[in-house]
Amino acid sequence: MRIESPIGGSLGQNDVISGMAVIDWNGSDVPEALRHLPAGRYVVEPLDQQPSLSTDEEDGLIQALASLQAGQGIEHEQVRSRVLKRA
Repeated sequence: MRIESPIGGSLGQNDVISGMAVIDWNGSDVPEALRHLPAGRYVVEPLDQQPSLSTDEEDGLIQALASLQAGQGIEHEQVRSRVLKRA
């Protein structure tokens, strides 16, 4: 079984980035990485193709992260309010 980071590279069996890991599964055996999870409910979704970002989308994310790192972010409720106004 191979586990990959959603941002590239390999992960160890117990490594998870932002609560997400990509796991190759043979369809019958329970992957070792899942055996270490605590009891609870989980969402498992097949990933046929990893979506790729356009150059503009990637640039926008990089700018957004730089803005947050510079302390220029806004509160969740402000973002939510703006999004709901557009709907």
